[in-house]
Amino acid sequence: MKSWAEEIEKELDFRVEASNLERVRENVVVRGGLDVVVPQPVEGLVGKRAFAMDFVDGFKITDTDKLGLFRVDREALMARVCQAYNCQFFVDGFFNADPHAGNLLVTTQGGVCRPVLLDFGMTVEIPARRRKAYCRLAFHASSLDLLGMGKALKEVGYATSQSEAHPERDAEFFQFLMRDTGSRASQREDAEEFFQRRKEQKLADRAKGKETNRYMKEVPPEMFFLFRMLGLIRGLCTTLEVKLPYLEIMSSYAQKGLVLDFDRKERATRLVSLPPRPPLPLEVKLQRLLLSLCGRDRLLGVQVAVVRQGDVTLNLSAGVCGAMDPRPVSEHTLFPIYDLGNVLTALLLHVHVREGMASKGYETPLKSLLPATLAGYISENVRLKHFLSYATGLPTALPPSLPASTLLDHEACLDLP
Repeated sequence: MKSWAEEIEKELDFRVEASNLERVRENVVVRGGLDVVVPQPVEGLVGKRAFAMDFVDGFKITDTDKLGLFRVDREALMARVCQAYNCQFFVDGFFNADPHAGNLLVTTQGGVCRPVLLDFGMTVEIPARRRKAYCRLAFHASSLDLLGMGKALKEVGYATSQSEAHPERDAEFFQFLMRDTGSRASQREDAEEFFQRRKEQKLADRAKGKETNRYMKEVPPEMFFLFRMLGLIRGLCTTLEVKLPYLEIMSSYAQKGLVLDFDRKERATRLVSLPPRPPLPLEVKLQRLLLSLCGRDRLLGVQVAVVRQGDVTLNLSAGVCGAMDPRPVSEHTLFPIYDLGNVLTALLLHVHVREGMASKGYETPLKSLLPATLAGYISENVRLKHFLSYATGLPTALPPSLPASTLLDHEACLDLP
């Protein structure tokens, strides 16, 4: 309530709103490059009790008759709205918490339909540290990284009465908030499914004699405004029957927000490192291969070294340190070694191919190389080449909308399609 009262007080001074308009336009339109309209205050006509801004001819964003008359692509329109507010929140940390239908117009000036963002009286600023934590929360949610989400929520300063015992339920709550938009019926179905799951969890806790009451214990002040922003934009999408990959859009701007936090001098300027001398023929071939893989997003970051008789004859690095870390990989970059055991497995499989023990080389069905107890779980279509290139397995098998608690239920995981 204190945060709300502070923002309401600011709305009574139009000099604050005029300043907010200029700042948001600079962030979203000028630096962000988004195709939206943010009117500017008229110089000399800004006061505490009133101010004037550019006139923009348009109509209310929920006026379906005019949307139809001008043949507006509703999905593209709402995507721009969603991008604009996610840019404000994740990239700039300065966002309008009041994007209801009365504060959004559609202009068709110049023959192009653009959303017009109005009323920046209730504009909230997020401390840089928490903004980065929100970015990590959205990014980890998109990849169903429950540990990452839990850590990000702690950094944000969010906790419930069940956070310690059931952190997956906090993750489920934010998955629900960030789910795709859609029709009224689909949103109602999502809500009913979520609250039914909550009811079942409560009954299960009660049967085990555990605490059943779930309530928020720690909430950062701007989070209520985040809830409001997400809810209002979702409501607009529902009214216009627009289905958007909400979390995907949020994740892309969250990633951008984290990457832009690095100084320009720290960011990678080339995909592949270059040796300080004329490259060897093998280096040239490897450079071309790594350029191709990085350019097609098949590779994030890698080091390649060739050691012969104790001497390093080739040492190349390519790509960046991570999806949220744009610094270039170098020969000094440390890599996690949790998968080091896979090196031996990969080498043995390559030996199988070289020695002719794999009947069709890298096209050999993987299940033909496995014992019967494991072969039954592998599809006929999975080839050895797929296994060696990480093109098969779980990374893309689980949708971000999968409830977090399902991953802790062995039987439920077995029933996944």
